[in-house]
Amino acid sequence: MLEKCTVKRVKGNHAYIELVRNPKCDGCKACAFHDRDLIVLPAIKDCECEAGDTVIVEMPAKQYALAPLLLFGVPLAFFLIGLIVGRFAGGELTMVGFGFAFAALGYLIAVLADKTVKNNRKYMPVVVEKIYFDVKYNSNEENLQ
Repeated sequence: MLEKCTVKRVKGNHAYIELVRNPKCDGCKACAFHDRDLIVLPAIKDCECEAGDTVIVEMPAKQYALAPLLLFGVPLAFFLIGLIVGRFAGGELTMVGFGFAFAALGYLIAVLADKTVKNNRKYMPVVVEKIYFDVKYNSNEENLQ
């Protein structure tokens, strides 16, 4: 999916872009927008751009499917495994302790996995083109007279 964004700042090989909420996203709660109308996130630079430039950004579809699964699914799965292991290791208090310990381990794994894929082109937005002229066209007949 391609989005038009504004570059807020540039640092090394990354551009921090301002992404405005797309009306198609109104029903989805999986991303970082929540109740906000815009967010700033890092993107890999494929073209030269500076702060204030308007750019076209390619948003990876894999990122949207993987992020919620990684952030919530892995710790939850580890929590459930911890409950099962704790149940066989002792009583109810041991079961809860193992559940939370395994959930913390699952969260640590999710954070480490996020860091490993952070600079991977398959999972990050990529700035593909700088827009030099942003002309809006109105095809009303009034404009032709």
